[in-house]
Amino acid sequence: MSSTLPIVVIGVDTHAHVFRADLPLAPGRRYSPDYDASVDSFLGHLNLHGVSHGVLVQPSFLGTDNSFMVAALRQHPSRLRGIAVVDPEIHRERMSRRVHWNLVITGGMANAALA
Repeated sequence: MSSTLPIVVIGVDTHAHVFRADLPLAPGRRYSPDYDASVDSFLGHLNLHGVSHGVLVQPSFLGTDNSFMVAALRQHPSRLRGIAVVDPEIHRERMSRRVHWNLVITGGMANAALA
């Protein structure tokens, strides 16, 4: 499905998940999906409702393996942004590479200097 729409933002769906049911699941998860949620299906939903952009959120059941979501973001960089899940012990230097991170943890802002 094409992601070539004008740069004009007509609307943003700010919380959507993309995944396949056969992806490796995180230990201790509360939920295991038995269906797929493809990026093409999500973009079709946006198009149907006249929404130009979307924000993908890493599903908790996939843990910190953001690779499927990142692949979707790379396929449609003009329309999609993402919110990743990272290990709380991740090294600060690794966090600062290539991506601007807004780091929020349960209970509030972890470090305003990182946000």
